[in-house]
Amino acid sequence: MDEFKAINALEEAIQSSRCGRMTENDLVSVISMSILAVPSATEIKEDGTDFRPLLYENDGVSMMAVFTDKERMNAVTSIAPFCLLMNGLELLHRVPKGIGIVINPALPIGLEISSTGITEIQKYFPLVR
Repeated sequence: MDEFKAINALEEAIQSSRCGRMTENDLVSVISMSILAVPSATEIKEDGTDFRPLLYENDGVSMMAVFTDKERMNAVTSIAPFCLLMNGLELLHRVPKGIGIVINPALPIGLEISSTGITEIQKYFPLVR
């Protein structure tokens, strides 16, 4: 198997975090500043309606699929061919209560953030407009 090659700062941050070279708070800061690709099963209108994210069940908890780059979505395009690009912090503040996220599901560089983790991030990383 080929070694996974990071294509952006977020993937580099995930790798650094796994190796202990970056704290969780620093990783969340990078996620917050990144543009994430969120697959949708339906075409998304300009006003954001009709967005239907790809959800997984993990131990009875719904987890929304999110990717570090649109290029990483290849494995899910057959079931979710559309994509919403969104700022990471905004996404973390829009995830419905009780749902977590899986960043890069089924790829070597990824991570999960539980719904509880998202609630904590929302507290400590406020969405400033």
